Amino acid sequence: MLLLHGYLWWRLVRSTTRPGRTRRLLTLAMVLLAALPVGAVLLRRENSTLSTVVQWIGFSWLGVAFYLFLTLLALEPVRLLLRRRTRSVPDDDLEPDEPYGLEAVSYPHLRDHETVLDLVCRLQLENKKHTVTPIYTPLSTHSRATTTDTHTTIV
Repeated sequence: MLLLHGYLWWRLVRSTTRPGRTRRLLTLAMVLLAALPVGAVLLRRENSTLSTVVQWIGFSWLGVAFYLFLTLLALEPVRLLLRRRTRSVPDDDLEPDEPYGLEAVSYPHLRDHETVLDLVCRLQLENKKHTVTPIYTPLSTHSRATTTDTHTTIV
């Protein structure tokens, strides 16, 4: 049970969060979740409502944790392959602002590596930015709206 929750903590909390308040809260949650199945086993012989609730939640969490463990274990080789492919900088050379060896590139550099699909999406977005959607305003016979460069006046 300790190894199961330790692996889940390592993969879901330690590997995904930086040290700080969030990691401490998630660690506390993982410790409480690990204590639920233990409490369920210890309260097995009690006939109280609290015992029933703790058993139900504890054994349900144990089942979810087991399937989560199996899923993460099955995806571990895939994660390692993807990590090996995407990591270009050794761990010693990483800056705190640049996780996993990623670095900022210029907009022209991104445009140089643009695919046809990226080009179509970019052109559609640029076209959408320059398109003005008309606002329907009914004009009465007594007033006429004129637009100048800075504001709209009603004459």
